[in-house]
Amino acid sequence: MESSPLDWQRQGDTFVASGVDSKLLSEIGDRFAKLDLDRLVVALVGTLGAGKTTLVQAIAAAHGVDRANVTSPTFTLMQRHHGTGGGGQTRMLYHLDTYRVADVDEWMELGVDELLQEPSTWLLIEWADRFADWMPDETLWVHLEMDPDSTRTITLRGHGADAIATSLRES
Repeated sequence: MESSPLDWQRQGDTFVASGVDSKLLSEIGDRFAKLDLDRLVVALVGTLGAGKTTLVQAIAAAHGVDRANVTSPTFTLMQRHHGTGGGGQTRMLYHLDTYRVADVDEWMELGVDELLQEPSTWLLIEWADRFADWMPDETLWVHLEMDPDSTRTITLRGHGADAIATSLRES
C-alpha cells in the first residue's frame, strides 16, 4: 500500500492530523500494527460515527484478523482477537466499548487491570473518556473528530504520543 502523507502537527503535548479520510484512517491502523510495542492501551474518544470502530478494524486487520469479525462490542462490552503484530509477534487485541458500562464497578468487572498484566496485549477502548480516571497512566489517547468535509481530525496525546506520531509519520 502506498503511503499517504500524514502531517502530524505538534501542539504542546499533543499531535494533530487533519484531513484524514477513510483510506488514510485504514492506513493509520496498518501503521499502528507495525509498532513494535509489547503492550499498548489505546483510549478511543469521539462521537458516534467518528471512526473509533473503523480504526480498531484497521488495526485488527493489519494484525491478520478478519475485519468482518471486528464489530463494535457495544452490547458484549469486550471482544478478544488473536493477531500478529510488528516483528511477527503474536499479540492479543482486546476491543472494549464502555458506552454501556454503567459504573466503576462494572468497569472493574471487565478485568482491565488483569488484561494489562498479560504479555503481548493491546487494549483498544472505545468511549474511554467515560472512565478517564480509571485508565492507566500509560494510555495513548486518540481523539477522532468528524470535520464538515467528511474527513477526520485525529489527536494523539499521552503515553508514547511523540514516538507514535513520529512512527506513523515515517512508516
